[in-house]
Amino acid sequence: METVGKWVYARECQQPPERKTKRWTIVATDGEVELGEVKWFGKWRCYAYFPLNDTLYEKTCLRDLANFCEAKSKVHRSTD
Repeated sequence: METVGKWVYARECQQPPERKTKRWTIVATDGEVELGEVKWFGKWRCYAYFPLNDTLYEKTCLRDLANFCEAKSKVHRSTD
């Protein structure tokens, strides 16, 4: 598990070795509730957050998720 911010953390998903990009399930620290997934979005050439239906976020959590996506995108681009 990887801390994303005060309220959420990321759990890396298992995937086949031939897959080029990683995926993470985003989970609330309070109650272990799954909120969505971070995965590569080819059109934008970066990692993006895909929230589950009926999830709600405040500004700190959104900022933390955006920073996580940006950091993972930079790492991915540096290994291309």
